[in-house]
Amino acid sequence: MSELLINDLQIPYQIQKGKKGRISLKIKDGKLWITTESGRLQTADSEFLKKKEKWVYKHFLEQQKKEISRKKFLELLPSQILWQGQLVAIDWKIGKKNIYQLRTDKFFEVYTTQELSYTEKKRAIKEILKIEASRYLKARLTNIASLLQLKVERVSIKAQKSKWGSCSSKRNINLNWHLALLPPILIEYVIYHELLHLQEANHSEQFWKLVEKYVPNYKVLDKQLSEYEWVIGILD
Repeated sequence: MSELLINDLQIPYQIQKGKKGRISLKIKDGKLWITTESGRLQTADSEFLKKKEKWVYKHFLEQQKKEISRKKFLELLPSQILWQGQLVAIDWKIGKKNIYQLRTDKFFEVYTTQELSYTEKKRAIKEILKIEASRYLKARLTNIASLLQLKVERVSIKAQKSKWGSCSSKRNINLNWHLALLPPILIEYVIYHELLHLQEANHSEQFWKLVEKYVPNYKVLDKQLSEYEWVIGILD
C-alpha cells in the first residue's frame, strides 16, 4: 500500500476514480482515500493534496485517537460498559430468568439462565443499553421540551448510522440510543439542538444564536461530541 509522509507521520492512502473535474479526500478505516477524476494522481491533484497536508495530518491523528478509544472500550467488555460518560461495572450471574437491573450504585446486575459466550454477552449488553437508553433519553427530552415550552409530536430512539439526532418538519424527533453512553452535558446539548430545530428548521445564523442562548458553550461541546463518534455502532 502506498504511503504519504507528512511531518513524522506515515499515512497509508488509496486512490479511487470519481466524478469528472473533482478531487476529494476522506479519512476512513485507518487510511486516506483520495478520489480523483482519473483514478491516478495527476499534477493538479498532487498540488491540491500538498495544500491539504495540514488537514490530512490533523484528521488522521484524530481518527487514530478515536480508534484507540474504540479498542480500549472493546477490551473492557463484557465486565464494563460506558454509560452516561462513566465506566459502569456489569455483574454477570446465573439465575432462573434472563433479567437485569441498573442498581442505584451505578452498576448493571445481569442474570442469565446459562453461561454466555463473549458474543452472546455483547449482544445482551446491546439490548440492555437500548432499553435503558430509550427510557433515559425520552425522559430527558420530555423534561427539556417542557422547560422550553415546545411541543414534540413523537420521540423515537433509533440506531442511526452517523447522526446523534434529527428533527422532522412534522415535529418528530429521533435520538440515537448511543447518545446515552456520552456524558450528560453532551446528551443535553444534542437534545437542546434538536428541540430548537422546532423553532429554526435549518442551521442558519439565527439557529446558532438560539442554541447559544440556552447552551453558551455549544462550540466546545460540539467539538467534544465529534470526539465520541467512535461510540456509534460500537456493539454491532
